[in-house]
Amino acid sequence: MMTSPNSFPDFVTLTAQEVAKILNVSTKTLETWRRTESQNLPFIRIGRAIRYIPSDVSEFLKEKRHCASG
Repeated sequence: MMTSPNSFPDFVTLTAQEVAKILNVSTKTLETWRRTESQNLPFIRIGRAIRYIPSDVSEFLKEKRHCASG
């Protein structure tokens, strides 16, 4: 069954460069994380293009957050 183009919600993705800027890391670091699976940051590969879903990046940051106990 095919869906009509209008039934697919707007799907915003981020480039590796945008995510690197958000996380304050290099694109090379993101590449290493993808290759080694050392971090739990999901990504989408479309051909040679790498994309990230903003909610995945947000969840990644939440998982990395530490609260000081005092």
